[in-house]
Amino acid sequence: MDESSQAESGAPVAEHEGPVTPGVVDAVAANRALSGPLPNQAIHWHDLGFSVLPEEGGEASSRSRLERAVRRLARSFVDANRMASHRLNLACEARFGRVDGSTHFGAHLDRALRPGLRVVDLGGGKHPAISVETKARLGLHVVGVDVSSEELRLAPEGAYDRAVVADATRFCEPGTADLVIAQALAEHVRDTGELWHRIHECLVPGGRALVFIPNGRAIFARLNRVLPEDTKRWLLYRLYPGAAHYQGFPAYYDRCSPTETLRLLAAVGFRDVTMQPYYSSNYFSFFYPAHLLEVALQLAAKALDRDDACESFVVEAVK
Repeated sequence: MDESSQAESGAPVAEHEGPVTPGVVDAVAANRALSGPLPNQAIHWHDLGFSVLPEEGGEASSRSRLERAVRRLARSFVDANRMASHRLNLACEARFGRVDGSTHFGAHLDRALRPGLRVVDLGGGKHPAISVETKARLGLHVVGVDVSSEELRLAPEGAYDRAVVADATRFCEPGTADLVIAQALAEHVRDTGELWHRIHECLVPGGRALVFIPNGRAIFARLNRVLPEDTKRWLLYRLYPGAAHYQGFPAYYDRCSPTETLRLLAAVGFRDVTMQPYYSSNYFSFFYPAHLLEVALQLAAKALDRDDACESFVVEAVK
């Protein structure tokens, strides 16, 4: 989401401020890749770690046929489970309003945008929160801040008026932003208290912060902290090859629960704070029984208004 360079889009890039850790699974970005319709997401089973043997001779040919049969069986099994999980998601969305917070962040952002706003997009990188079309239509001035110069270089042309390579907990241009947005950034910083201080300093009086945060107390976040990175990548890329291009940065989940975040906002000095929890994720959709249990637990937490048991949340606050 770092070395000083000029972004190919023409936006200036600031001094390198920290190391980049490549090849780390970004859980939230991967979750977005897992939640879409299935028919157009064919699984490339040659990536599943099977060694395909040349069809030469009796034993090699037999083993090759066996491997192809196993791949077909595995493909059918996972496809059927994902399809069943997808149908369950649609039913729960229609009946219980169960939606994914990362996907729904755009609705919060649409309500926050006004013509001519000065916006800082923290951690947007190559996936800016505001589209080029929306930016042009509303006449927004957008500064993109990311720890990786490569991420900023890959952003769509015209997405940022200025691109700054910086750690979000170090970046600050006091009183220059009407709106600061961050989507799935907080879990990647070591000190969320410092992050909120920087956001508060960047805003003008009356300015708003709009931030999407994966809940650090959710099951997927706990697993993300425990499992080695190599193991996470192996599982993700084998079960969901379509998500293989989602690589991110280490996740720490420092004070990333709703309760802890609200406490931090109060300490920093934000006012008019609102928090919207979301009870949806799709990490176990490859195995329908596990996904069904996950959905049942999420719906129970939603019914009981247990904010700290949500999967993710969006917080909006005013300076």
